[in-house]
Amino acid sequence: MSNRPNKPSYSFAPIKDVATLATSLGMSERQLIRVAANAGHMYRRKAVPKKDGTERVTWDAHTQLKDIQGRLNQLFFHKVRFPLYLQGSIRDKAYPRDYVRNAEIHAGACIAITLDIADFFPSTQADLVRDVWENFFRFASPVAEILTQLTTKSGFLPQGARTSSYLANLVFWQREHSLVERLRKSGWTYSRLVDDITISKNIDALPNELTTINRIAIGFLQGYGYSVKRSKHKVFRRSRPVMVNNLVVNVRPALPKAERRRVRAQAHQARLGPASHTQGDMPSLGFVNLS
Repeated sequence: MSNRPNKPSYSFAPIKDVATLATSLGMSERQLIRVAANAGHMYRRKAVPKKDGTERVTWDAHTQLKDIQGRLNQLFFHKVRFPLYLQGSIRDKAYPRDYVRNAEIHAGACIAITLDIADFFPSTQADLVRDVWENFFRFASPVAEILTQLTTKSGFLPQGARTSSYLANLVFWQREHSLVERLRKSGWTYSRLVDDITISKNIDALPNELTTINRIAIGFLQGYGYSVKRSKHKVFRRSRPVMVNNLVVNVRPALPKAERRRVRAQAHQARLGPASHTQGDMPSLGFVNLS
């Protein structure tokens, strides 16, 4: 697919002291330490309604902290080389990532397993975030501690913070590549869209193989302290639509038939004039095939 490494990598020099980090962020060391100590209180809670009627809690950082997190993205996360099995919320001009391209990875699949990590962000504890800063980036322990304070809230990864999606992509940095390679050798393709995992194969699998793959994937997540959301743990076979990120991938990513009919109906209403539809109802189709 590309010459991208199978493991996330960061090849720049590590930061060895807090003073250097402060200078990189355009702050004094004293200012940085003060903001880091108070960072957990510098968020506004925002509840976003979900399709199932529940709420997704996100956190909007105050301006000062948001600006610092944006600077951390530029200084560090934008310089990480992410493998292509990581498809969610990654800035990459050479290999753009989104839910459609994630589905394309599994186009033509005969069987697909989908797993959703339950409460991924609030279940990502500060120890995992600290491991990323200290062992992946190789920053000195005091630097890693400051950065952990700047990118967590009350000991967890806050969904909605500018740095959180990047950290979510890196929490499995030590072992995810081994899981991907193990699956690949058995003929399976793996991708992760932040908290949504898809594992597919272009030929059918016997029940015992399916059981083994599920056990391996779930055991991997449990090893990090996560669990799988039962309602979203599904197996799709080619005899019916194989769904990845709500797209049918039996041939190439496409909206389900019912959704395509709805989109065409709305497009027809739009052609009839503004009185026939409500502005803003038309969905964003991106790269999705409507044929």
